[in-house]
Amino acid sequence: MSLTALEIPENISDWPTWLERHIVTGDLRSLVMQLEVISDSPQQSNGESPVVGEDWESRLRQVLGGEHSGVLNSGLGELSVEQLKKLVQQPRLLLALQEQVFIHGGPYWQAVPRSESQLKAADAIRQQLIAKLSAESEGFSTRKPEHVVLPHGNVRLATRKFLITSLTLAACLLLVFYIFRPTEQGGRYFASAGLLTSEKQGNEYLKPIAQKIREDWQRSNDAGQFPEELRSLRDSCDELLAADLHQLAPSVAADLKARCQKWRTKFTEYLSELDSGMPVEAIKIEADQTVNKLVGALEELS
Repeated sequence: MSLTALEIPENISDWPTWLERHIVTGDLRSLVMQLEVISDSPQQSNGESPVVGEDWESRLRQVLGGEHSGVLNSGLGELSVEQLKKLVQQPRLLLALQEQVFIHGGPYWQAVPRSESQLKAADAIRQQLIAKLSAESEGFSTRKPEHVVLPHGNVRLATRKFLITSLTLAACLLLVFYIFRPTEQGGRYFASAGLLTSEKQGNEYLKPIAQKIREDWQRSNDAGQFPEELRSLRDSCDELLAADLHQLAPSVAADLKARCQKWRTKFTEYLSELDSGMPVEAIKIEADQTVNKLVGALEELS
């Protein structure tokens, strides 16, 4: 078993990114078990654990405090050093956070880079949550209606509570399915089937990648499809960031990933500008320039 816990960054400022990647993948439970061994007790971490009658979800809300909604929308970047330490020292908090992220997390969490295998593992967890929510919904709906034994004046209240609970569970199911639905793989750009897994070395490895990016982008001339095309290119960058790139010299691989992260950030900015109502034509001109630089960089590295 890989000792993932030993890979935790030395610099605490790097913890948010490291933890986020584990939260959205299927290896979090293994990491939690390892962290509990390191802390020497699964029930007491740093002298703080949920008191009798208090669950880990309640404890998580206490630790996150006013940043709880911000974490679900924007990740762990705004947490204090003390809050990050508590998440690691009391690792079951991470499992509670994962469940909340998978149910209530915003688009930020879907954009956290993951490989295809990690996406599949995350989808398995998502399916477990859906099954859990479905079971709870079914169990609630098959109970005897509480309002039949209530005084007449409480019938409407009990019925309303039933409807609210049912609709809330249904909404949770839809959110989990939509936000963490599996991303299409093997289609375009860096996610093209076999592109990054080729065993060609050095220059011969990078040339087809540059050519594929150029060809796919040149097909995106339809202004109506431009936002989706840009999103496809942006999301495909995650495949490159997650790849080991053993076909390249370590320095070249590191340089390529650093550049890819910058390209991904630029594409995200363009998408935000489109959402804010900026003209598609203006954004496309800038995106064309960025893609040309991207292709040029790939050819330069090769």
